[in-house]
Amino acid sequence: MIIKFSKPIWLTLLAAATTVAVIPFDLAIMQYIHARPGAKPIFEIITEIGLSQWYLVPSALVILAGLYLWRTKKMTAAFARNMHVALLMFLSVASSGIFVNVMKAIIARARPREFLREEIHGFWNWAQVWAGELSDYNSFPSGHAATSLAVAVTIVLCLPKKYHFLTVPILVLGCIVAASRVMVSVHYLSDVIAGSVIGVWAAVLCKRYLARAKWAAAISRPATLQ
Repeated sequence: MIIKFSKPIWLTLLAAATTVAVIPFDLAIMQYIHARPGAKPIFEIITEIGLSQWYLVPSALVILAGLYLWRTKKMTAAFARNMHVALLMFLSVASSGIFVNVMKAIIARARPREFLREEIHGFWNWAQVWAGELSDYNSFPSGHAATSLAVAVTIVLCLPKKYHFLTVPILVLGCIVAASRVMVSVHYLSDVIAGSVIGVWAAVLCKRYLARAKWAAAISRPATLQ
């Protein structure tokens, strides 16, 4: 029997293989970048773009406003579109964040700073996690990378046709934010690759889910169609 994979599955398998292939070089890459901190101040600013609250809070406020307009039958077509984008943004960022945090606790990888301080690196450091040191042993995967790619893909999926030329710049920006985690020495490269894949898949799967969810269609429907 021949198993046929769709293009997204092939890309995911390729990304997973790349992540595994990069792991043996993580330490050398981190040390090389850490020894050349010239661009670090710039990337310390860029990396803040990957904080999930920048997207969860505004999208939640739009959703709450949309629910009010829906309940009062005042939903306009323009706000209905904003409501759909906000729903996708919130679900993509939240779901990727939850998945990443679960993976962090399970994999328990030491962050680069642990190697720089005490030459500790590697996976499965559960004793330290149970001792309350999760923030030092939750390197894999990168939450900032997951958020930045979830946001970038969400925006791309919601772009009107006339703005499709922005697809590549938006995705590149998302990748730069993700890469900043390596440049500021808080994540290894494989952490960032894995987080990025999670973010992409979160946005794609949430988009598919919302396309089929009757409740989502109902609350983002203009008043004239209710």
